[in-house]
Amino acid sequence: MHSIVRFAAAARSVLAGAGTAEERWAEIARLVPALLGDPELRACAAGWTDTHGNGYTTTTNLLLYEDPEYGFVINSLVKAQGGLVRPHDHAHTWTAYGVIEGTERIVRYRIVEGDRYAKQARLERTSDTIVQPGFVDLIGPYEAHAENAASGRTVAIIVRSHKTGRALHAIYDLESCKVERRPGPAQVPVLLE
Repeated sequence: MHSIVRFAAAARSVLAGAGTAEERWAEIARLVPALLGDPELRACAAGWTDTHGNGYTTTTNLLLYEDPEYGFVINSLVKAQGGLVRPHDHAHTWTAYGVIEGTERIVRYRIVEGDRYAKQARLERTSDTIVQPGFVDLIGPYEAHAENAASGRTVAIIVRSHKTGRALHAIYDLESCKVERRPGPAQVPVLLE
């Protein structure tokens, strides 16, 4: 798919450049809207089935691309109407999360007691935003957040600095304050033509 190839080339160029990781990933996040608006990718996404499952325990990500040189990946997450995720982080990974279809509720948190390595942590909500297709959220390492389907089916394109499954993500329970650590969503390769 041409838009994925063009995006990957542009992202490699950014990652090869100067600047901090935060500066480079902010630039990559600015490239994501080109993917979100690509008619060919949007047509493919219309046929993808729910990858959310019943929450963090069975969520998968479609693996659209993995860069052989820099290791970044392009994923997709598809949620059926009402799809919710618990607050979580992506460990050391930078993530540019873009909505390609549907309306999502993006919630950000900060830890006010405990930490991601403890058995318990209390979170405080710092933002709560309803977003539409075209929105891109840049999520830094260890930042607690949740993306939930606000209405109808949602599809996200996710560009991550690292493939999930190699580092433990923290998953937070807002009521009990319990913290679980899991390797993140399983990766399901998708062949794009």
